[in-house]
Order: sequence, then C-alpha cells, then structure tokens
Amino acid sequence: MVTLGIGIFLTLGTVSYFLAIHNLDKTFANVDLKPFGFIFKKAAADFVVVKQSPKKSVRAEGYLDAYEHDPAGFQSDSRLFDTWVSSTHIGEETLKNTLTGSWVRSSAEADYLPRTDRTDQWGHSFCLLRRSDTLVVVSAGPKALGPPTCRDIKITAIELTELPRKKLIETPAGNLVFVLDRERVSTSSR
Repeated sequence: MVTLGIGIFLTLGTVSYFLAIHNLDKTFANVDLKPFGFIFKKAAADFVVVKQSPKKSVRAEGYLDAYEHDPAGFQSDSRLFDTWVSSTHIGEETLKNTLTGSWVRSSAEADYLPRTDRTDQWGHSFCLLRRSDTLVVVSAGPKALGPPTCRDIKITAIELTELPRKKLIETPAGNLVFVLDRERVSTSSR
C-alpha cells in the first residue's frame, strides 16, 4: 500500500513537472530575448567604453525604459562592447604570440588568430601597434568605410602613457583605441 502511494506520488510529480515545462516553453516561445542581450551589453559598455560625446544617464529611468526609447542606441553600444571584447582577445593573444619591439601591422596578418577573430563588428581589420610591452589595438569604428591605414597611425610615447588601459576609447575622428600592457596580461591570466 505504501509502495503504491509512493508510485502514484512519483508519477503525478513527474507528469506535473513535464506539464509545467511544456507550459513554460509555450509561454516563452513568443518572447524575444534579444533586447536583453542589447541591454546587458549597453550596461557593460557604460563601464568599458570611453565615448567622445557625453553619455546620457540611464540610471534615472532604468535600462529597460531607456531601451524602449532608444533601441538603436543600445544596439550601437552593444557593438562597441563586442569590439571591446574582440580588442581584449586580440590584444592578449598578440602580446602572447609576438615578439616585443616597435612595429605596426594589420590583424589580417595575425596568423595566430582564427580568421573570424581578426575583424571588428563592422568587418574591418584592426591595426596592431606594439611598443615594447605595450600593445595598441585600433578599430576604424562604426562610421568608417574600411579598415584604418595602419602605417599612418602615430602615437607618441607620451600619448601612450596617458591613455587608459583596458578601455575602448573613441577618438575625435571616430576610431576606437584599446591599450594593453604585457604585465597586466600575465598577471590577469594567473
């Protein structure tokens, strides 16, 4: 009798579980979760991207309400965040896989990276500038028609020391610059 009661309880519990899962699947089948990805990336971009134009504060109204008013702005910031992630990955791999020195090259030549990892969110290759144990990753940015001309990029030693590290910095020309030091890569990967 006790065994029969436990069997019925387990059967009813299992059926209830599968009905609940089925109903949740039907409920969320028509829910578009893509905006939540944009909202998350926008929030992250607010911390890692330094823009030329002042940021509008979304904290007062909240990210969900702000997204409803400006979905294109959130999508744009989402791409900036993705470019920051790409720049971080390219920078760390370049510092690990190249010799120190003073050189400049395109990420298209970075055979230590998969081809899919060599471009920014707009399909342009990055420029990589190495100065001793510091690497600068440059994207042409969202408004560019093509990749930057790497040999034309000049950064003085003084300018390089003044640039913040591990931030994606928007220049007045619309380029995106990311700076990473070898010592910060080696200590952060431990």
